[in-house]
Amino acid sequence: MVDLTELKTRMYTMAGNHKALAKVALLQTGAGRQLLRAVVETNAAGNEERQEDYGALLLSRYYSTLDATVEFAAGLVAGKIPEGFGFSTDSSYNFQVPRPFAVEGWPQPIGSPFRLSEWPTWVCVASKSSNPVNDPLGPMVERNFSVVVQPTARIDAWLGARSGTIGLTNYVAFVIPNRRARIREIRFGKTNIFLDIETAKRAEKDLVVKMTTVVGAHEDQLEVTQNGATFSAGPEYFPDLLCAFLLDTQSHEVIDWANIHTGYSELPFQVKFDVPEQQVAHLIEGGESQAVEFKKELGKGDEFVELVVASANSGNDMVLIGVADHRQCRGGH
Repeated sequence: MVDLTELKTRMYTMAGNHKALAKVALLQTGAGRQLLRAVVETNAAGNEERQEDYGALLLSRYYSTLDATVEFAAGLVAGKIPEGFGFSTDSSYNFQVPRPFAVEGWPQPIGSPFRLSEWPTWVCVASKSSNPVNDPLGPMVERNFSVVVQPTARIDAWLGARSGTIGLTNYVAFVIPNRRARIREIRFGKTNIFLDIETAKRAEKDLVVKMTTVVGAHEDQLEVTQNGATFSAGPEYFPDLLCAFLLDTQSHEVIDWANIHTGYSELPFQVKFDVPEQQVAHLIEGGESQAVEFKKELGKGDEFVELVVASANSGNDMVLIGVADHRQCRGGH
């Protein structure tokens, strides 16, 4: 658990431009507007504000001051959002710092559903303590916007956060990015792993990268070399898991880090493959799962449509055609 005082302290410590971006999803009924969920990022860049009104669902994106953000957080704790915000809640919220696999004090890693920013972040999630509010049903049609068939998916895209992976329907995530330095890209080459960093006010010589790979039960600390903003290492085998850390040379503070399971069908946008076949081969080696399904043949017409629909309904993210259940590719490859 975390209290409002700690949240306020962190917000003002990392205040930057003292501006916050709020991305909000609201349920609209005859009784008014109720908060579904939101993501609020402090020290936000840009100035684009917009709304999409679908009747039962209102999606809003606006900028506010840091003081107003603190007032919003205080209203969540009290269970009464000030009238000036234009929406309400009928329950108080509990605050906590999600730590799915992170050490206290570390930022959320690349690969965590709570990252919610391109930069390393400290994230605090306020979850509703009672009276849950469900997402509206689709489809929704409004002449000025595209059709919304699945409102939950549209809300997730608007917020940049998936409620399914976060595990909450009614929440507000307060995202406080640290824009000193970050891991910009991780690229799996044919023989090497490359990691590119981006810095704001730090010299690259003040930073060091460490990489560890896991294959099966074997863990290997890699020898890392640096060429400007690019770090590289050559693992002996293509890894099941890559852990990469960007450290301060002097203090050894973990500034940013990544926890990448290469066999996952859905990887963070920072992860790239020079040879896409590497990832496909690794997915096949990992076997079928909730996210991956094998099909020996494509099928015809309605069969293919049924396959796609069944995959979507079951939550599978990827269907590999031409792979038998025992992981053998058609043609023996």
